[in-house]
Amino acid sequence: MLYRLSPALLMLILTNVGCQNSGESFVLAPVEGRVVLDSTPVPDALVQFSPTKGPSSQGYTDSNGQFTLMATAGKGAVVGPHSVKVTTGLPKPAEVSSSEANEPPKEVSLGNSPPTDYIFESTMSIENNNNVIELDLNKAKKRRG
Repeated sequence: MLYRLSPALLMLILTNVGCQNSGESFVLAPVEGRVVLDSTPVPDALVQFSPTKGPSSQGYTDSNGQFTLMATAGKGAVVGPHSVKVTTGLPKPAEVSSSEANEPPKEVSLGNSPPTDYIFESTMSIENNNNVIELDLNKAKKRRG
């Protein structure tokens, strides 16, 4: 099954949107981790951490399910509580079409199923030190896109 992704949609997915702050400063702490499902690493998943205040952070998992979070302000995530979402079934970042405005959207194969969101119902706290987190998708609420 093929999905048509516009450059604007890709920018929405791959960047922080609406995270402009009004001169407030936020403390970022390093965050890395692993995403698993049934004890198996989940590759090519988009991991998003959204704090109650400040810019969100995101990262993609590698073939071992490992990720490192990045915010618009640098490496890591804002210290404090976050809602967490993991999305599977998206194209790999290298497969994403160009974001040039006058280029038509590129068709990208996403396999046989649409993207799936895994929403963690309890918030996760980022501490002001090195944070290593394992996200078990069996503990999240599953929602198909």
